[in-house]
Amino acid sequence: MNILIIGNGFDLAHQLPTKYTDFLNFMKFINRIENFNGTFEKFKIDNDKYKFSELNVDIQKYISGVIEDHSKKDVNVTDIWNDRKSADDKSDRVKHVERMIELSSKNIWFEWFQEQLNIHPNWVDFESEISKVVQGVENLIPLIPLKIEMISRMPSYQRLINKIIFAGKASDKNITLAEIETIKEKMLTDLNNLIICFEIYLEDLVKNIDISQLSLDIYNLNIDKILTFNYTNTYQKLYDPNVECAHIHGKADINNDTKSNNMVLGIDDYLKGEEKFTNTNFIEFKKYYQRLIKGTNCDYKKWIDEINQTKRFTKHNVYIFGHSLASTDRDILLDFIENEKTIITIYYNNSNQYSDQICNLVHLIGPDKLNEWVHQAKPKIKFVKQQPMINIDDSGWRIMRDIRDCSELFKLSGQEIEHKINEIKDHLDNSDKTYFRKQRNVIDLFVAMTTSGYIDNNLTEQMLNMAKDLYGSAKNETYSPSEFKRVGNSPQRYQKIISDFIDLVNTYNADKKAKSYHISDSDSCEKIFSLLEAGMKIDEQQAILLIEDIIKGSKHSYKSNKEMWRCVLYLISYVNSEKLIEIMSNHISGDNNLYRIKYTFLLNLLKENEYFDNNLLAKYQLK
Repeated sequence: MNILIIGNGFDLAHQLPTKYTDFLNFMKFINRIENFNGTFEKFKIDNDKYKFSELNVDIQKYISGVIEDHSKKDVNVTDIWNDRKSADDKSDRVKHVERMIELSSKNIWFEWFQEQLNIHPNWVDFESEISKVVQGVENLIPLIPLKIEMISRMPSYQRLINKIIFAGKASDKNITLAEIETIKEKMLTDLNNLIICFEIYLEDLVKNIDISQLSLDIYNLNIDKILTFNYTNTYQKLYDPNVECAHIHGKADINNDTKSNNMVLGIDDYLKGEEKFTNTNFIEFKKYYQRLIKGTNCDYKKWIDEINQTKRFTKHNVYIFGHSLASTDRDILLDFIENEKTIITIYYNNSNQYSDQICNLVHLIGPDKLNEWVHQAKPKIKFVKQQPMINIDDSGWRIMRDIRDCSELFKLSGQEIEHKINEIKDHLDNSDKTYFRKQRNVIDLFVAMTTSGYIDNNLTEQMLNMAKDLYGSAKNETYSPSEFKRVGNSPQRYQKIISDFIDLVNTYNADKKAKSYHISDSDSCEKIFSLLEAGMKIDEQQAILLIEDIIKGSKHSYKSNKEMWRCVLYLISYVNSEKLIEIMSNHISGDNNLYRIKYTFLLNLLKENEYFDNNLLAKYQLK
């Protein structure tokens, strides 16, 4: 199994404005629309500490589209805005902006974050700041009744809490427990409103950005499952729309309201000891609570079960891209990193990120374990520097652009559709493998065209032949045939067409692989193990013969006893338990001392791992 874990660095690598500061600066300009007395040109230059021209270019386009009118260059922004929001046929975008303005008005979190943004223009950590405020308010509870003037003698952030959370109340009035409860409800309501604003931003702005960057690191992986800490669907949009994906922190959806929204934006539990079990005052702000209440996707737990149930020496690849490995996601990360059946590959962008990831891993697993797993003969943890991103509009990567365009043929005119299809046919007629690159691209293109409603039997046949011609073109070919999954979310009327196509590719691959790979008498234990680990199938009788040949030492060389027994133990998984113990019993009671010693060692090894039932051992007098 190949699992990819992604964090916000994945979206940032694809040049998407998904940093919290991007969102806050966007909201800063959105909130000026209603009351700005000046033209759009003035709007762009008249702002404290942050210029419109410094915004991400896609954010600029979005805001310009809402309030700029080229025919009314001398008209105030507010007047243009009022005309658009009062129009009978006002656009969905105008409605979305109206909603964001309403939900962010007098919102204590927007006020708090903007204060922090003024102090640190390039960095605001929502989770850290929310935690500061929540703890600051909770720390006041033991001091109640508390005069406001007492807060003025507290640390600076506590004074800021007085200014924003308690609206800088007069110093002669006490803060009561009831008032703390009211403030808590306001904090929670405003947090949910902020999340909705962020959701609209991600769905109506970020989601509609035309991504032109592609990661070769990700492109060259054959990913089975995605675990994402992001709210976006960037991977599905660019690499594989049908991959199984668990959104551990929820997924943005423009149709959500505060009740249906499932985006988790919370904090770690800061309580210690017994208080963790007894103090639930501000539990609504904590991640674990939000995950449970909002029912976010925890399918990754099933993946862990699948991994644990595989054969003893099977290894599963876990790739981590764009994640800092910070302890805020400790419980989830450790499920993968500490699993004995996983190999972890961590991608880093630069030396600073590499250093941060190492430090964070030390916090997660400790320095000794990190050193051991990085430097052992077959490393469990590998660090890989990210390759430079490529532009998919470059001629050599046009296939990626065409896959996306063909999934949205409804956006093109009849003439544009005909031109696009003819271009693809030309590539097929010319057997242009450099355009298609690999089988996955042929399948994705076929699925995109079919789900858009374009069906051509001749084209289907040509694409199938191209997929066959591209057999073995992937860099990381192993024994196991490329079993491409059927597409589960395509329209039902097209499901059979797509499934039949994918099945034909899989069948062809399986036949080719079966002819290419076999175990010979000269193969070493290391090679046998690698073939089996990659998915090569053998029957019980073949496994028995291999075990006996290896233990006899007549065939199949090995560099060490450890390598030899590793291969034998893997082969054992193909043999019925009673059949195996019968073979071992015969050798242990036989005349050959060498065989008796080796099979006794094997028996003890398996007994230590509770491989056999006690009744079975007793039956053969081996208990």
